[in-house]
Amino acid sequence: MGPVNRTSVVNICKRHDKAGPAALLDAPDGRKIGDGRALDAEEEIVLRRLLAELSYRTVARYLARWGYGTR
Repeated sequence: MGPVNRTSVVNICKRHDKAGPAALLDAPDGRKIGDGRALDAEEEIVLRRLLAELSYRTVARYLARWGYGTR
């Protein structure tokens, strides 16, 4: 591990002083499950059923058309 930034050390010490050792635990990354979803649960079920009917070749064509390469 490389050197630690002085500001980071000061911030860590302040967190520890304010809330004790528990404040040093990492916070969970990213969004909570379900946050920012474009579809609700029912729409997702319908979409999954529709996608299950597509052949591999059809999915590959869609992905290629949308700019996703297959390898």
